[in-house]
Amino acid sequence: MENDIPRLIALYQMDSSHGNPYQSWVDAGKPVYPKRSLLQKMRSQQDNTRQGVFRKWPAADVGGSINSSLDVSLPGVSLLHLCQKASAKPPKVENVRLHNVTRDEILIMWDSVPVRCLSTYNILFSTDGSQEKYTLANTDGGLIFSAYIHSLKMNDVVLPVRGRYSTVFYQVVAEDYFGQQSEPSAPVSIPLS
Repeated sequence: MENDIPRLIALYQMDSSHGNPYQSWVDAGKPVYPKRSLLQKMRSQQDNTRQGVFRKWPAADVGGSINSSLDVSLPGVSLLHLCQKASAKPPKVENVRLHNVTRDEILIMWDSVPVRCLSTYNILFSTDGSQEKYTLANTDGGLIFSAYIHSLKMNDVVLPVRGRYSTVFYQVVAEDYFGQQSEPSAPVSIPLS
């Protein structure tokens, strides 16, 4: 029965308070050369536009319409994403590519998956490539774009990678709003420069 299929609504907002890395830069005094911690803060805010996932639909009226209200800051934009659970898990992420951005930052890119209710891409990181030793690199969640910069230096402290390892490995997993995950992508590696 169609009414038994799980559904939800996700709310995305972009305004001066949501998805605004510029304000963090202004608050820090507009530094010409931002510190790594400020860059990390700005990167986390550029994608941080999802404000909530609601598991219940508002009650529909007789004609099947849903009426609801939403406060939108001006200037700003809001998106209500209505989703129904897919019968299959997301397809495997393909064509993962890695590029050194700086000495301690790696750009990970991949082909988007055709999933209507994508919640996030999980970036998995390893220093030896064995399946048991991958850890989540993007702990913020909500990554809906097909690129991510992984910093090997967090809060100006170098992760215990450089000097101990010459290569790092990555995999990408797609996850929908209902927690269904794709198989991990094929592992890809990049030498540390």
